[in-house]
Amino acid sequence: MVSTLGQPDEAKAAAHGVRAKGYMAQPSGAQLLEIQGLIDAGKIRPTVTKTFALKAAGAAQRFLEHEHPRGKVVLTIGP
Repeated sequence: MVSTLGQPDEAKAAAHGVRAKGYMAQPSGAQLLEIQGLIDAGKIRPTVTKTFALKAAGAAQRFLEHEHPRGKVVLTIGP
């Protein structure tokens, strides 16, 4: 389990049979390409909680503020 919010509780992670690490990212094209490679290879799997059209970005923000979802909220572009 990887958290961008700080170091996760290692005891809780062990209880679920996983390792826990904290990760703080700085904007980096090279890192994004590396992450894309890991996703494409099936080594990591992002959790998408909900998807909103870009024109509904306000609703997406409200959802984040009020629901505090687990996983990512994605804005889509296009039809």
